[in-house]
Amino acid sequence: MSTNGLMPTESTPVRFEESLQKAMSFFGSAKFAVLILVITIETIVFGSLIRYAFGSQAAMDLVFNSWFQRVLMACICLSLLASIGLRFPLKVGHAGFVAVHLSIVIIIVSGIVTSLYRVDEVVSAQMDQPSTVLRSGVSPVSIELLNYRIDHYPGTSITLSEQADVNLKFNDSSSSKHTVSSAKAFSHMGWRVSLLGPDGAGAIRFGLMKDPGVPFLYTGCWMLLAGVCILLWASLDGRATQRVPHDSREAQGGRVARGWMPPMVFGLIVFALIFARPALTPSQIGDGWKGSFADVPLQYQGRVMPLDSYARIVASELTGSTHWPSGHASELLAGRDHLDLFADLLFRHSDLFDEPVVLVANYKLKARLGLALARDHFSAAQLMENDSIHQLSVEIQSKMISQHGYRPSSLEVDLMDSQRRITLLVRFPESFRKSIGAESIEGQSLVDMDTHGDMVPDNIQAAFSKLESAYLGGVVPNGAASELAAAMQRHWELQGHASNAVALELVYNYRSPWKMAMYANWICLLFIVVWAKYGHSWLRLCTGVCIVWSISEQLLGHYLRFMFLGHIPVSNTYEVLLWIGLIAILLGAVGGLRESSKACVLAGVGACQLCLLLSMFVPIADQTGVLPAVLRSNYWIVVHVLTIVSSFGFMLLAAVMAHIYLLRSIVLPQSNEISSRVLAALTRSMQGGVILLTAGTILGGVWAAESWGRFWGWDPKESWSLVVIVFYVCLFHAKYADWIRGFGLAVGAIAGFACVIWTFYGVNYVTGSSIHSYGSGSGGHTWLYIWFATELFFVSMCAARNEFRTPHSQDSTSSASQ
Repeated sequence: MSTNGLMPTESTPVRFEESLQKAMSFFGSAKFAVLILVITIETIVFGSLIRYAFGSQAAMDLVFNSWFQRVLMACICLSLLASIGLRFPLKVGHAGFVAVHLSIVIIIVSGIVTSLYRVDEVVSAQMDQPSTVLRSGVSPVSIELLNYRIDHYPGTSITLSEQADVNLKFNDSSSSKHTVSSAKAFSHMGWRVSLLGPDGAGAIRFGLMKDPGVPFLYTGCWMLLAGVCILLWASLDGRATQRVPHDSREAQGGRVARGWMPPMVFGLIVFALIFARPALTPSQIGDGWKGSFADVPLQYQGRVMPLDSYARIVASELTGSTHWPSGHASELLAGRDHLDLFADLLFRHSDLFDEPVVLVANYKLKARLGLALARDHFSAAQLMENDSIHQLSVEIQSKMISQHGYRPSSLEVDLMDSQRRITLLVRFPESFRKSIGAESIEGQSLVDMDTHGDMVPDNIQAAFSKLESAYLGGVVPNGAASELAAAMQRHWELQGHASNAVALELVYNYRSPWKMAMYANWICLLFIVVWAKYGHSWLRLCTGVCIVWSISEQLLGHYLRFMFLGHIPVSNTYEVLLWIGLIAILLGAVGGLRESSKACVLAGVGACQLCLLLSMFVPIADQTGVLPAVLRSNYWIVVHVLTIVSSFGFMLLAAVMAHIYLLRSIVLPQSNEISSRVLAALTRSMQGGVILLTAGTILGGVWAAESWGRFWGWDPKESWSLVVIVFYVCLFHAKYADWIRGFGLAVGAIAGFACVIWTFYGVNYVTGSSIHSYGSGSGGHTWLYIWFATELFFVSMCAARNEFRTPHSQDSTSSASQ
């Protein structure tokens, strides 16, 4: 009996259990998850800014390896484990949920183990000399460089491959010989060695790493992918077994299938006609001499291509276009095409110095140089005599020398582009004659008709002179062009894939599949608008045919690019835009077929058209370039790059549908049923995008480990990919916690795609600070900021409209969006 006269109780254990339950409810709630995820996004963005401003080591010390980051990771683990604990006793239906949350805990733990115990050093080695550790470390390994070799794409300084033979030496006097390449690291006794390339001082740099957290990391990643697949399967199975009368579902599916059956049949006929189109004939190219001359193979920038492609690249680089209307300011260009300009460059080269063919389009640059503001083309002689050009060039060079990491302004970039165009015009005959001797796709020795004339057969020299005389004499050089083309093709005969690649690239140039797809999309958008207005069945038929026409043209374009480039066409900005558009229109068509939704079709076609329009701004020279050495793997391009790019297509479709939802429900309120269907479709699109992006990011880490020796390094591209994933996950948790509804989810889809744009374009072209920036460049940031500002204005307008709507309309919209 207690001294205060009260009976003993068991209140203490009960209170502990209640406190524990409350703590688990708090830490395992979606609201706490949203809070932690938002802080995580802010931390990653802050670390990326630190890295951009002060370097990677500062970002690691201040953010990514800091005590705050570890506390934040511990809070995330606590939230994940508490959310699992709230579901005890676990059931079979919890398998996917538990696998996903537990796998993230394992990944975080592996990251902490890596940050504490990883050995990551850079070793510099020279032939027959001891290696030098460039970072302070404790590795008991040294590297002896036995041999180093580098191969270039034929006729260029672009690296094709790098390889090094090394001997690993350990403190216990043991050693092991290996070969390491720039695209594949090797492992030995837990150590991973990767080739980083020359250091500029005669030595070769190697990455040397030992990471005890990798086994846990891989376990967590594969468990995460398995858990996501289980959740996806459960979600699809749950929708299939919703409490809807079985007969009603079958009847609805039958009506949808019957309604879209005629468009599908007609579309398949269109598809067959497009792919059954006969090969290109010389008459389709132009005059007789053009048809004979256009398919002459030559080697340019490490790739064998038809002369027609080379002429397009030269014309685009020099003048900004490949054809010019009759009313063009330059009389030389007006009403002509790229092959006409090519012939002038080859045979009337000296006359072109005084012709206005060099593009200078930047208004500020023209004002700075004192050029006519109303014109965009100027002569090389006029530009070469301009003193301001030389003065600005000297200023740029001094800035680049004195300021480490200096990024030129848009005016300075355009000035350097103008100088490059002048150089192209001046050196054109020399560069062309160095490109006409491609013997095979691997590129044997090139032939220079100026300095190695004895290597060129007499019949080719004679045919070339005959063509020049006929062209300068004003005679249509049909016979001379045919004779020269036949002589060159006999002497430098291409075999196998190279010959087919040249022929297919010529078909690609004149078939213009992307232009045809744009025509199909414009017609399709017109039919969709009229269909939504009047609802006639024949309009749906026309819409379906146009969609299949567009998809068929795009598939043809991707097929041709794959055949003549030899790799999956998602290796640069141009190809990525095209692939995103194809994914978007495919998803829109599937959504329209499944849900009989005009909004899905409209969003898919509109997103595809947007991508095709943006791809037109990519220079021709950047559309068919060769692959960097580390990307020369069709396997990894498919499993990583293709997965990532496809996820962008899902997210673009969700963003376009978010605009449609806001216009329908906020700006121009219409049917709540339609708005709810659009909201459901954009949610599924975001979910699919997050799944693909997560899988692609994990597979990218595996590729990075194979190539560079490390799975994750907080590179800006990696960091922003993680920001995108966490943002969408945060959005889903906020929806689950009922913090946001239809309006908030639509705004989140737009904001999420803004993060995608920054990850895809901003990191490459604005900051240019990522080792992943294979499509890197400069400029475009002004248009990017204008787009961001436009989206912000649109969302703000919708928010204001939503705030001042009547309570009745708000309630009905909210209920429809659930």
